Amino acid sequence: MFSAILVVVLVVGAFLLLHVLPFRVATYSTNPPGIGLLARLDGVLGGEPSIDGTACLWVGSGKDRIALIWPQGYIARGIPRRIVDEKGRAAGTVGHRMAVGGGRFWGGLERTTKPIVGCWGVRQAWLLSTILPTSPTGPYQF
Repeated sequence: MFSAILVVVLVVGAFLLLHVLPFRVATYSTNPPGIGLLARLDGVLGGEPSIDGTACLWVGSGKDRIALIWPQGYIARGIPRRIVDEKGRAAGTVGHRMAVGGGRFWGGLERTTKPIVGCWGVRQAWLLSTILPTSPTGPYQF
């Protein structure tokens, strides 16, 4: 009886963790407002959740993965994993191609053992300033 209850609790907990609860992602605070970086990065959005309630979102693969650092207020949720802003608007979905504006983060990742939130072992990072949609309507500003 106890083992059956434990299994139910674990299944419900796993469902909540993977489908309902948000995952914290690496973010930065935009100060001053409106500042933007002008480089472009294209690729398929990759991502995976961690048991600690964080998620890593990246572009690239293997040792060439570049972790994405989002503006403050963004979280990951759902299956497939989506990144959403503070208003719940989807900015990207894992497995889908996206183009983003921003710039490489040179915050000393090569010289420190402190990881990017949720991204254990990723040594490159990109600060996002703009999502560039595939439509010709123009960039989505954060």
